[in-house]
Amino acid sequence: MGRHSKRGMCLLVGIFLGILLSAPVFGQPSKGGDFPTHEIKYTVQYSPGGGWDTLARYIAPLMAENLPKKVPIVIRNISGGQGMIGINTLYTSPPDGYTIGCVSSGNVMGQMVGKANYDMRRFNWLGIMSSDYYMTAASHKSGFKKLKDLQDCGREVLVGTSGLATLDGLAGMAQGKHIGYKVKPIVHKGSNEAMLAAARGDVDIITYPFGTVRKMAIDSNELVPLWVSFPERPRGLNVPTLNELGFQKLSSLLCLHRLVGTPPKIPEDRLKILRQAFQAVIARPGFDEILATKFDSTINRAGQKEIETIVNECFTMLEPYKDVIASAWQ
Repeated sequence: MGRHSKRGMCLLVGIFLGILLSAPVFGQPSKGGDFPTHEIKYTVQYSPGGGWDTLARYIAPLMAENLPKKVPIVIRNISGGQGMIGINTLYTSPPDGYTIGCVSSGNVMGQMVGKANYDMRRFNWLGIMSSDYYMTAASHKSGFKKLKDLQDCGREVLVGTSGLATLDGLAGMAQGKHIGYKVKPIVHKGSNEAMLAAARGDVDIITYPFGTVRKMAIDSNELVPLWVSFPERPRGLNVPTLNELGFQKLSSLLCLHRLVGTPPKIPEDRLKILRQAFQAVIARPGFDEILATKFDSTINRAGQKEIETIVNECFTMLEPYKDVIASAWQ
C-alpha cells in the first residue's frame, strides 16, 4: 500500500471514529439541558368539568411555572371506556417527556381482568394530585346508627353502588365480607342516584368519597354517617374511622389515589425535571388547604417508591374480588 493510500485510510478511520463517538448511544438518557422546548400534554381520562379535570387544570399552570424553560402544560381530555382509553393513550405515548397524565389507583382493576393495554407497575410516577378517602352512610329508614347494627341485623343489607367495577361497588362487597354482614348490591347510574335512593330509604347504605357524601350526611343530615376511611379522624368530625374500629386493611382499600405519571422509559434527566416541577406544586404553602376546601381532597406527598407500594397493595387487596370485577366488566 502506498504512502498516499495509507494516509487516505487513516483519514477515513478518523472520520468514522469521530462520527461514532459523537453519535448518541441507543437507550442512553439524552442530555436534558434543552428540555422542554415545546408544550407538554397533560392527559385526563375523563370529560371536562369533572373532579379529575378541574384539579388537573388547577395544577397544570402551577407545574409549568416550575419548569426550567417556560412552556405551557396543556390539558388533553381523552374520555371513554371507564377511563381506560385515556390511560392507554398515556401509556403508549412517545417516551420523550412531553406527555404526562392522570391515572387512578383503581385502574389496577382493568389490568387484573385483562381489559388494559397498560401495566400499572411500569408507569413512571411524578406524584399524587390528591387522595380521596371514603365515607359510609346509612338511610334513616334502615335503623343503622353504628357498625354493630349492621353486624346484628340478621338480613341482607341493600348497598347502593354505581356498579361492581367501581371502587364504591367493591367497597360495598369488601365491607360486608370483612365487617361481617350480608350484602345485596343495588346498582345505580351514578353516585347522585345512589345517594338519593339512600335518602328515600330504597337502599340501606352507600359508600362514596367523603366530599361527595358529606353534603347529605354531615351538612343536611339526610343520611346517617357510620364511618370514614381516613387514616386518622379529621379535626372536628365526630365519625369513627375504620382504623379506630379495627379494620386497618379495609381502610387502605377505601382510598382513591389520583396519580400523575408518564409512559415507561422516559430519559431519567427529563423525568427528574418533571418530578421536581410537580412536587414543587404540592409543596406550595397552603396547597393542602386548597385541596381540602376547594376539592374535598387530601394532600399526599408520596414519591415513586411509595406509589409503587400503593399500586402493589391495590393488586393484593383486590385479588380476592377478581371474579367479581371480571363479571362486572363483561
